[in-house]
Amino acid sequence: MEPILFIHGFSGGRFHYLPIENYLKKKGIKKIYEFNYKKNFGQVSLREIAKELDGFIKENVKEKQISIVAISQGGLIAHCYIQNYKNKVKKCISVCTPYKGTWWANVSSFLNSGLKDLSMNSNFIKEINAGMNKEGRKIKLYSIWTPFDIIVFPGVSAKLKGSKSKMVWAIEHHLAFWSFATKKAIYEFLRQK
Repeated sequence: MEPILFIHGFSGGRFHYLPIENYLKKKGIKKIYEFNYKKNFGQVSLREIAKELDGFIKENVKEKQISIVAISQGGLIAHCYIQNYKNKVKKCISVCTPYKGTWWANVSSFLNSGLKDLSMNSNFIKEINAGMNKEGRKIKLYSIWTPFDIIVFPGVSAKLKGSKSKMVWAIEHHLAFWSFATKKAIYEFLRQK
């Protein structure tokens, strides 16, 4: 199995995916990379973070292929990277990623460019969704979502069109990251050929 690269979400860090990482380690996955971007409160555009991700991968990942596990906003960063840079991604698994934007960003998007990218119907969201068909032919895409997500509302909008998807019964956005069903689904997606 190829190494895993984790990408956290908005205002997050390793704590977003630590339970998933620990679960995968118990299942025998040894090689794990972590992309912990610092400007995670919307201070910069998601395109800028995707460019930073490209630099991180070029500098740190020596393997020919990796799989990405991306949490929430991290899924949009992963897809921006995949669409705009020569990459090594074999699989991309997103958890509660706002593929149609998020209502709370619409309310506060006047604050900065990163939040504007997350707004419903932003140019960034439109570009990411328009590029999905191209990347899907080369990269296996998976999405995990919960119907009770009030950050990515409605929750089904975290279901990526054209991907294999899994609905998990978590009572809210952040709890879906730590759900046993999420951890199990990620492991099963990673094992698929």
